[in-house]
Amino acid sequence: MILKESFSIDAGDPVLIHIGHVQLLDTGVDLGGRLWFERRNLGWAVAALNANLRIYGFPESVLARGDDALKVFESGPEQAPVINLFNRRETSARHGGIYALMFSREVARQLVAELTALRDAAPKG
Repeated sequence: MILKESFSIDAGDPVLIHIGHVQLLDTGVDLGGRLWFERRNLGWAVAALNANLRIYGFPESVLARGDDALKVFESGPEQAPVINLFNRRETSARHGGIYALMFSREVARQLVAELTALRDAAPKG
């Protein structure tokens, strides 16, 4: 059972967005982690996460652009589904590596709201 779950978004870098996630289980294990993705992929991330939350049985959504290979999908039991956000950044890229975050639906909704606000605040053009 999840005792505590939270996230933070760092958008201070002009190229990358960083998500930090804490998901503390009653066993004491933290299933959270970190994930970076390119700012130009923010619109896709918002759309994919939002669709996954709104549409029951939404299929896996994938984007390979720049140094990112992003994936969003749902897993877990029907009674307690989780929304997964993965990224496999090129190892030669800044913050290269494999990242995987699993959010409860409630926290994923909050994440989408904050990412949407960040996307909408971005200069157009």
